[in-house]
Amino acid sequence: MEQDRENRACNIVLYNLCEPQASNLEERGKEDREFCLELFNKVLRVPINEEDMKKFVRMGKVELVEVEKARPILIQFRDRVLKKT
Repeated sequence: MEQDRENRACNIVLYNLCEPQASNLEERGKEDREFCLELFNKVLRVPINEEDMKKFVRMGKVELVEVEKARPILIQFRDRVLKKT
């Protein structure tokens, strides 16, 4: 239980990010990662690389309707210092 709490302490959730337009699941994940890395490094000016993210996933089901809801992205960092930065 303590380990689970420690793992969650390294999580952030990003809301209202547009869904990628790629049809392939792997390409969609790649687009999301690239967008988030650009957000952290260029916009927020926080030096984050792909190895700093242990877990990266869109939460929820993919909607197959014309108007897709933007699903949140869960990112788990290697340690709390990166999250707090």
